[in-house]
Amino acid sequence: MADSTPDKFVIEIVDNFIAHGVSATQNGLIHALAIWLDNNIRGELVQKRKQEAGEEFYEFVTNFVGQRSYQRKKWSESQKLLASKNEWEKSLEFSSKILKQINGLPFEQGLEFIAKLYAAWILSCPANFIRTSSEYKGSISTENETELIEQMLCYLDFLLTHRN
Repeated sequence: MADSTPDKFVIEIVDNFIAHGVSATQNGLIHALAIWLDNNIRGELVQKRKQEAGEEFYEFVTNFVGQRSYQRKKWSESQKLLASKNEWEKSLEFSSKILKQINGLPFEQGLEFIAKLYAAWILSCPANFIRTSSEYKGSISTENETELIEQMLCYLDFLLTHRN
């Protein structure tokens, strides 16, 4: 995979994520992670090793978020989302695209790539999407960048610790 390809892919898919909203995106990212873990962790102590990989994934995400390589997108109230009749189908489509992109990579590189996508999502997702989504509604009091990031990281932590 060429060096420019991952960044181009990240930018394109994050724009697609934004157009389809919070639920489809987060479900697609977590689904891709779950499949990556299932396909790459085998043998003894699978649950323990998956938990450790989830912790490593979270560390990758927080490190990428800390780099602030992406900026929060603006999305006016008048812009329409590309409403999907079935969010789960869109989640599966996102997951499939991600897994196709990392197919053949070593485990760590694939894990890191999904983490980079998740971090790009955290940094890019429009504030009004976060504030009005079912996942975050009521938990976001402002559009303060730090609060938005912290809430999205808390939700990711919840998803990773309550996966099974």
